[in-house]
Amino acid sequence: MAYCSTGSNRGYDELVPHYIDVVHETRFYSQKDYQSKQINEKTSMIYIKNILNKLHIDLAQKGFTQVC
Repeated sequence: MAYCSTGSNRGYDELVPHYIDVVHETRFYSQKDYQSKQINEKTSMIYIKNILNKLHIDLAQKGFTQVC
């Protein structure tokens, strides 16, 4: 287990398979309305990161040290 944060940018290409041109993009970001049913703590990457962090802590506390 590495004693570091969990994180990677791998997977974003699978989530967004088309090329994003950030220089010429004209669309606006959607408003973050956490009162709406569309956006909440389970519809974001934060939810997945929390699960991975809890797993990382649990494995470290149990003595796992191997990183694959």
